[in-house]
Amino acid sequence: MSFLEPWRPDSSFVMVWKIFILAMIIAQSFISTYIISFLPDVERDFTHSIVYMDLVFDLIYIADIIANFRIAFYRHGELCLEPAEIASHYLKTYFIFDALSELSIIGRFILDSKWRALILIDLLRILRLPQIMGKIEDFFQFSRQIASLFHLGKLIVAIIMFAHWCGCILYTIARSETGPVTWITVAGIDENSISDIYVACLYWAIATMATIGYGDIHPTTYRERVVSVIIMIASSVIFGYILSSIGALLIEINAFNSESREKMRLLTKYMKEKGLSKEIQSKIRKYLEFYMDKENTMKTEGDNILQLLSFNLKEEVIKEVNAKILGDTYMFSSNFRKKFLYIISKDLIEKALTPDELVYAVKQLSIQYLTFSS
Repeated sequence: MSFLEPWRPDSSFVMVWKIFILAMIIAQSFISTYIISFLPDVERDFTHSIVYMDLVFDLIYIADIIANFRIAFYRHGELCLEPAEIASHYLKTYFIFDALSELSIIGRFILDSKWRALILIDLLRILRLPQIMGKIEDFFQFSRQIASLFHLGKLIVAIIMFAHWCGCILYTIARSETGPVTWITVAGIDENSISDIYVACLYWAIATMATIGYGDIHPTTYRERVVSVIIMIASSVIFGYILSSIGALLIEINAFNSESREKMRLLTKYMKEKGLSKEIQSKIRKYLEFYMDKENTMKTEGDNILQLLSFNLKEEVIKEVNAKILGDTYMFSSNFRKKFLYIISKDLIEKALTPDELVYAVKQLSIQYLTFSS
C-alpha cells in the first residue's frame, strides 16, 4: 500500500489503526472523566501521569483526523478513490465532531477550573464507535457465535462505562457541596485515598444500576439526592435494555448448538427405528456433525445471500472466488493462463465433502494382449 495514494478502508493497515483508535476512544472516555472528577486542580497541571496519557491520546487523534482524509469509502457498493470526494465525504460526516473534540486540548492549559470542563468535550468521539465497530465486523466477517460474543463484549463495556460516569458525577457533586456532611463523610471514607473513593463510587453506581441498594453508601444532601434520582431513572432504562440484550445474545449463542443437538437426536431415533447398523449410524452422525459445523453453515447462508444479488454481480463474485481457488492449485496455475482460469471459473460448482471422503478412485485397468499365430 502506497502512503501517497488513498488507502482502502478494508486494508489490514487501516483496520489495525482503527482498532487502536477504538481502544483509545474507550480508554479516554474513562480517563478524561476521572481527571475532571477525582484529580485535584494541582494534579491536573501535568503533575500526574494520567494527564500526560490523556494529552497524548488527543495528539494521536489529530493524526487520525489527517488519516481520515486519505481513507477511501464505499458509495452504493462502489469504492471511491478520488481524493476530493474522500475529503468531501469526511467533511460532511464525522469531521465536525472530530474537530470539536480536539478543543479538549485547550481545557488542559486553562488555569480556571470552571473552564477545565472543556476536557470532557473529547467524549464526542464516542459517536465514532458504532462506525468503527461496524467496519471491524465487516473486515473480520465473524461467524454467528463470534459475532454474538463480540456484541456481548460491547454491552459489558457499555455497563462499565455508564457505571464509571455515574460514579464520577456523584463524587463531583459531593466535592461541590459547601456543607461538611456529604455521602463521603457519612460513609466514613473522607480520609481515604482517591483510589478508595473511586472504588466506592463505582460500587454505588453498579449497586444502583442493578437495583440492589445495600444502603451503606447513600446520598445525604439535596443535590446528591436530585442527582441520584436522575441516575436511578436513567440507569433503570439503560441497564434494563442492556440486560435484555445480553439475555438475547446468550440465547443466540446457544441456539445453534441446541438446534444441532435436536437434529442429531431425531436422526438417532430415526436410524434406530430403521434398524441401521452401528457402522452406518456412526458414518451418518460424523457427516452431519461436519455438515452442521459453523463454517459450512456460513457457506450455506452465504449462498442464500448471493441469490439476492443481481445476475451480473453474482456472476462476478462467483468468477472471482473460483478463479482464486484455481489459481492456488498448482496443476491449474502451472499449465493454464489466468485469463483462461477466469473464463472457466463461472462454470465451476462448489461441493462440500467430509474429511477422508473418496472424491475420485483411480482404477487399475488390466489389458490383455492377444497373440495371433498364422
